[in-house]
Amino acid sequence: MDIVGDLRARTRGELFAPRDGGYEAARAAFNALATGQPAYIFRPADVPDIVAAVRSAAEVDLPIGVRGGGHSVAGHSSPNGALLVDLSRWRGAVVDPVARTAEALAGSG
Repeated sequence: MDIVGDLRARTRGELFAPRDGGYEAARAAFNALATGQPAYIFRPADVPDIVAAVRSAAEVDLPIGVRGGGHSVAGHSSPNGALLVDLSRWRGAVVDPVARTAEALAGSG
């Protein structure tokens, strides 16, 4: 399975491979010590994009990392050889008072 072709066909988000223009800028994290080399960086447009990314990575046994604000001291926001799901541009929260649930959208302020 070609995860790049699969994700580009199944999602609306941005996908960066190391050979793509924009990969290095997308790889940069707030924590300058986080210098890992993700196999791919994916910026999902919506929740269905996230579901598709997780399924695609699972199908090819590719580890997954998640970036919120890119502040991880341990460097988890730049995992080597993984699919990095970059949520740093997401902002906000959705609250359902009837169901008593809240969904926080990741990202840095």
